[in-house]
Amino acid sequence: MSPNTNIDQNAIRTRAHELWQERGCPLGSAEEDWIRAEHELSAAAKNASDRAPTSSKARIRAVSAKPAAASATRPKTLAG
Repeated sequence: MSPNTNIDQNAIRTRAHELWQERGCPLGSAEEDWIRAEHELSAAAKNASDRAPTSSKARIRAVSAKPAAASATRPKTLAG
């Protein structure tokens, strides 16, 4: 079993099959394709989790800045 058990096995299987097809469907390469797919997905998951906190902070700043900016540009209405 692979050390990365939190990666979806179906995603690994799908990516390994893609890799195998990209290489012309050679015989005897299943393990190599599986390991490469596992490494790619593991790296992608790690990169996504490394970026997530920064993205969340940026989103929070953007959301909290919207009300102030919106009120400054909101046209005044005439009360009648």
